[in-house]
Amino acid sequence: MSAKFSHLRRVRGDNYCALRATLFQVLSQSNQAAADCPGAAARQNLCEQLFQGEEEELGMLEALKLLMLGRASELHDRMQVGEDVPLFCWLLFARDSSGCPRSFLSNHLRHVGLSAGLEQVEMFLLGYALQHTIQVYRLYKADTEEFVTFYPDDHRDHWPSVCLVTEDDRHYNVPVTEPAEPSEEFTSS
Repeated sequence: MSAKFSHLRRVRGDNYCALRATLFQVLSQSNQAAADCPGAAARQNLCEQLFQGEEEELGMLEALKLLMLGRASELHDRMQVGEDVPLFCWLLFARDSSGCPRSFLSNHLRHVGLSAGLEQVEMFLLGYALQHTIQVYRLYKADTEEFVTFYPDDHRDHWPSVCLVTEDDRHYNVPVTEPAEPSEEFTSS
């Protein structure tokens, strides 16, 4: 890991952490119209301005939750008619507290950011919602086959990927390849 990345950009450690770190990476690495900037440095500067804990950031994170709900609903509908769905869907909707999209929203998704973060099965849904593979270095799983986990792992060769680092599957940071800047935290505490 140290050969690939020069430092970590700390992400504010609240219950939006996984959403914030992933969305920051997606937007800062994107070449789509939403990130219409003259280059990678300009995109990263724009993202750093957006991710300051203000209303714009909160709105983006809540919109991302709605995108996740839409994808969960679509996948659940496919399950109901017997179509193939990713394995994580069976796990997501097998929980007593999320047997359908409505209970998933009521019992899980609406709490994300307020009193809960994303669970691992929800990280798969996040990847599907963004159509990005989220590669996570799980530091507490060093020297195991779970050290690097992909959310989801079934589109690694087809979707763009972003990379995160976690110490505990609760708090996520962003690995950075360029030299460290004086301020490494992109959201205020």
